[in-house]
Amino acid sequence: MLRFKFILLFTLLAKFASAQYTAIPDPNFEQWLLDAGIDSEGTLDGQILTSDALSVVEIEITNSDNNIFNFAGIQDFGNLESFTAGFTDCIEINFGALPNLHTILLNINDQLETIDLSGCPQLENLMIESNNILSLDLSSNLQLSNLSCSLNSIQVLDLRLNTLLTRVICNFNSLVSLDLRNGNNTSITSFNSTNNPDLECIFVDDPAYSEANWTNVDATSNFVSNEAECKALSISDFQELQLVIYPNPVSTFFEIDNKNSLELERLELYDMGGKLVKKFNAQMSTFSVFGLKKGIYFLKITHENGIWVEKLVIE
Repeated sequence: MLRFKFILLFTLLAKFASAQYTAIPDPNFEQWLLDAGIDSEGTLDGQILTSDALSVVEIEITNSDNNIFNFAGIQDFGNLESFTAGFTDCIEINFGALPNLHTILLNINDQLETIDLSGCPQLENLMIESNNILSLDLSSNLQLSNLSCSLNSIQVLDLRLNTLLTRVICNFNSLVSLDLRNGNNTSITSFNSTNNPDLECIFVDDPAYSEANWTNVDATSNFVSNEAECKALSISDFQELQLVIYPNPVSTFFEIDNKNSLELERLELYDMGGKLVKKFNAQMSTFSVFGLKKGIYFLKITHENGIWVEKLVIE
């Protein structure tokens, strides 16, 4: 009998010793795992069995009172394919190495500033709207096709390596640099970069193609193919101060005092949302705003030396 008890005890100790655990330091995250039936131990103890983590292919956290502030431990969910989380208190999320993760949906996480996606090579869909993300490195996510990062604080977005993109939605950010020269711009069928007032140049494969097909852009943004073209815009902006719109505000007609006698090629009027509302005949001497709603617009003037944009108020 004593021998049997010793063998049983030894077996239990060996089993316990061989069990692997994943630390879950955030009790609110572990509570969600308990409620979802993922933490098989059934105890709020700051850890789960790694085998439990490996059994999960999808996480969807959408309750507004989840109070999760830390997703540490998510790195051990090695078979995870889809991750959704909203209304959290997280400041940063490091996904670690998750080779099967193809979809991330992170919307309405007001404090979220940083996400690390460098270990997610199969990521195809990234939807991260209404957060406070400051930077976004997608150089390791070469399978990415769907990117939506509206309503963040991103300043630089380099997508040159993301050749499979079909959708790029990056409006309402703080962009000063957007580079889309990925050699496959014709595959991008949905694009929006509006409400990035400091984004003067959008680098693309073919400016003519982008201008014809991607219309959701600010009037102050310009499609260019290289840095020289972008620099030329800045130089021309300085030189073009001799173009004066009057009267401004305007109620019916306005004129352009072209002191440098520049050849005007195209005049386009955009609303505050970046929507083109009217095209003018650049050869006319007066331009009518009859029928347009009162408000603030942007007049984009394309001329022989570049592009000039001026705010126009209709009263």
